[in-house]
Amino acid sequence: MVGVLQHGPYYVAAAIVAAAAGVTFAWWLRRRTMISIRNLYLATGLALALDVVVTWAHATVLLLVLVPATSFTLAASALGRRWRLSDLGAGEELRTHEQGRRWIWQPALKRDAGESVRIATQGQIVRERAWPDSETYVPLTADLQGPRLPRRSGRHIFCAGATGSGKTTSALRAAAGRVLKDRAALFFVDQKGDPNVAVFLRELAAFAGVAFIDLDPRNPESDHWQPLWGDRPAEVVARVLAGIETNEPYYADTLRKHVGIVASVLHVGGYWPPSFPLLVEASQLSEFDRIIALAKRHKDEHPDLWRRVGHQARFVESKEGEKALGGGLVRLDLVIGEAWRNVFTPRQTPAQGDGAEQLVGVSLAEAIGQRAVVLWRTHVDQMPDEAKTVTAVILNDIHASAVEAQAGGPAPWTCVLDEFGAVIATASQQALALLQRGRTHEGQVLVITQSVADIEALTGTTGLLASMADNFAGFIVHRQSAPESRDWLAKLMGTTALWQSTDQTSAYAATGAGSRRRVREFRVSSDTFAELRVGEAVIHTTLGPPPAICRVLEAKLHSTRPLLRLGAGARSACEIEVHAAKELPPAPRTRTARKPRPATAPPPAQPPVT
Repeated sequence: MVGVLQHGPYYVAAAIVAAAAGVTFAWWLRRRTMISIRNLYLATGLALALDVVVTWAHATVLLLVLVPATSFTLAASALGRRWRLSDLGAGEELRTHEQGRRWIWQPALKRDAGESVRIATQGQIVRERAWPDSETYVPLTADLQGPRLPRRSGRHIFCAGATGSGKTTSALRAAAGRVLKDRAALFFVDQKGDPNVAVFLRELAAFAGVAFIDLDPRNPESDHWQPLWGDRPAEVVARVLAGIETNEPYYADTLRKHVGIVASVLHVGGYWPPSFPLLVEASQLSEFDRIIALAKRHKDEHPDLWRRVGHQARFVESKEGEKALGGGLVRLDLVIGEAWRNVFTPRQTPAQGDGAEQLVGVSLAEAIGQRAVVLWRTHVDQMPDEAKTVTAVILNDIHASAVEAQAGGPAPWTCVLDEFGAVIATASQQALALLQRGRTHEGQVLVITQSVADIEALTGTTGLLASMADNFAGFIVHRQSAPESRDWLAKLMGTTALWQSTDQTSAYAATGAGSRRRVREFRVSSDTFAELRVGEAVIHTTLGPPPAICRVLEAKLHSTRPLLRLGAGARSACEIEVHAAKELPPAPRTRTARKPRPATAPPPAQPPVT
């Protein structure tokens, strides 16, 4: 006992220091690890038992070690237990986090490299995940470790921003990374005809050393597109008629059936693949006698088709058929056949060594194989109906061509839909199909729109926004002013739970009493989206790193290589041969004998005049 009294100051100081160390250890254990504080309960019980044994045995020298150890474990256990009960009572993710802690003898939970979970101030659980090593990406700033977007097939990107906020520049940077690093073909659908986009894509094609294809109905030097390809006429017709709108589904089905029969006759008659103007002209009611004549030549080989043609001929001659088909055929001829005639009309190649000439047009399947850069300019402001219709044809052709291109091995491609809100009312289903099957067909889609509200507001389809959002792995959000859009984006990027404290006040001062509760807070505030400057964007992905705000670095490419254009020379590797016929031969006229006129009776005799 005398020894204990002699070392009294030491015991007091050691107990205080050890208790402080125990508190610090409990804090670290709670916030930075997944080890349960219950492990210290055992250590505390063991330390107290040893204290009793040593004191009873008068082995006072051992107390020099046991007193600090007991103080350490007792302070850590007491405070750790209080934090543990508080976390269990908090509910939600904090309770789940506490329940997931382990005993010291249990194996640690395996996490990916760079992944960590910790508790920050106010009981906020912070989950940090590094970018997966297996995931290729495009850096959006000069810092390679900064915000980035995925570029793997199937990792689709959504880009939104007000006019002039820099959304197209951001999308071009993302698309360029995939073209240059993955050697992917690029399809860019420009609804407004932005000249800066055309300049950048020309530079990109020259830098990558691939062909540049410009499809513009207002450009007399436009390249020529051949969307009619494949050995199944029904599928070809379904692709090109997807965007033709009619008042009732019955009229659309009737038009599709009629054009499908015409395409089938052209296929068996050897006029395949036809040029688009030939298909449109052959589908007109006034030209159906030529279809009948062509089908009649092959009625023995294709009796079923001949029977269908006979039924369709009777329907065409009826008033009901003329009414059902007249409007759709006029719209087909006007919207696609007339406005885009120079693009859909195949070009004629110079005479070859054998003196033969060919009609050729661009095939998107071949363009994917050649990793070409293809630009469509639809001019939605000047030709809104035509732009909506042709966009649906574009998306259908890209989808079918992507399937065809994979037959020879993986062929990556990227599709950028700029100002998609302008045509979403007609092409939403085609875009959704492209998103859902992009990964299977080695594709990545970038959708650009001015507001996230466009997707449902312009289509009137409830739930379409959520359905499309589930297919995106990356989001580039520039300035958004509408409260509804900002709130939806804030919800999309997630929330985090934390403690919110309230203080009780009396008169002019706090009483010291108060309460606290668990609340959820947006990871990115709704007001943040309204405060973004030109070029600034919130970058969010589903692959791990938290949302980040950055100024997207504009991609600038300078190449000394000449630009590869299809021109007016021989057929390029991106083109296929088209049937040379511009019209079908006229139907033979059958001469019928004229019936003799009936003899006219002589006029009755007039009574004599008296």
